[in-house]
Amino acid sequence: MDGPEFDSWTRRRFGLAAGSVLAALVGSDAVDARKKRCKKLGARCRRNGKRKCCGQLKCDATGFAGQRPTVCCRKQGKPCGDDRDCCDGLGCSGSPLVCSAQCLSDRNAKTGFGSVDPADMLERVRALPISTWNYTSDDPVVRHIGPMAQDFAATFGVGADDRHIHPLDGQGVALAAIQALIAQLEQVRAENTRLTARVIALERASGAGGQPLPGSRSPAGTLLNTATPTPRRQERPMSMVHTHTETMSEEAYREFALSGPEGKWELVRGRLWEKPAVTVAHSRVIMTLVRLLVQQLDPNQFRVSFGLARLRAFADTYYMPDVVVIPAETMLKLGVNPHALDAYPEPMPLVVEAWSPSTGKRDMELKLPDYQGRGDLEIWYIHPYERTLTAWRRLPNGDYSATIYRDGIVRPASLPHVAISLDELFAS
Repeated sequence: MDGPEFDSWTRRRFGLAAGSVLAALVGSDAVDARKKRCKKLGARCRRNGKRKCCGQLKCDATGFAGQRPTVCCRKQGKPCGDDRDCCDGLGCSGSPLVCSAQCLSDRNAKTGFGSVDPADMLERVRALPISTWNYTSDDPVVRHIGPMAQDFAATFGVGADDRHIHPLDGQGVALAAIQALIAQLEQVRAENTRLTARVIALERASGAGGQPLPGSRSPAGTLLNTATPTPRRQERPMSMVHTHTETMSEEAYREFALSGPEGKWELVRGRLWEKPAVTVAHSRVIMTLVRLLVQQLDPNQFRVSFGLARLRAFADTYYMPDVVVIPAETMLKLGVNPHALDAYPEPMPLVVEAWSPSTGKRDMELKLPDYQGRGDLEIWYIHPYERTLTAWRRLPNGDYSATIYRDGIVRPASLPHVAISLDELFAS
């Protein structure tokens, strides 16, 4: 049977020409390769070359094989066997396997790792030209936004060429820049915390009664004018008797503290401050709280320090809270060094201050904002005369919620197995 007879037979038998039947049986790509001498899947090619890729194949770089030469590859949504079948920016995934815009990022498929400076990435992003545009092959109404591949390659030095932007490269640059912005935000929050404390101090000194403006918030988000306990009696002003006016560096303070000076000395904004004597009620409530915490905490997990440990808020500020719960592992690591100061920059599970006439104002002006700026998980302010406990708890977004307790049981969110009875805490 010659060619014309075979073609006539296939038309009568299948209703199709012989070429169409053969294509259905062995695949259009193979038929096109035989008839048109086109290039098959994986064959090297040239864009706009005389010999085209077969069928719906495209002449492009493959997605994740790292091949710079262009080859005939499959477009998005087409069946594939592995990533090398798919065109640039596509991976072979799904069930059934098709070429899709899902980027391979397996650690085991990578090598040549290098570090990234987020601050440097942010500066490069700042200088990267970004504009709106449309592809020459698209309808002008279809607009896009983004950088040019040439500018991206020149700015960041990544990618196979300067005509494409790999999705992973764009995501990596964006994530690094976001990390830099987060670091800057944390610095601004810390500085705002310090400035807020100073503004409150100036308001008190100018006769504003020590109250922030209605509805004002600390940088950490706590409503200061609603969360601050009000002492029953008028507090006396902070006396300069307990301070040294000359400034002291962080290194000098640590050496001074390790020298064993008489009294308890804090460093506040670069100046020494001696903690004054406390009232009987203050001492009683603190000792009761320490006893309750020690009874309920596992010493292998947490240690309780009262009036001895220091918390580093800034390089020029070290506080000695009335009570602080410290993770045992953190304390043991510090204890390995016989010359280490008992001071911690890390956020703590629980920090406690108790009101007394000589320190109540200072605790609210300086310590509370600085503890929040440190990121301590829970901060308690106990008023032994008003019989109240105010708890500031850190939220996942970095803000603090404030709750005032006057009776019942208080359970620290950071120490879920601890329950403090206020009746027992304030018992005469």
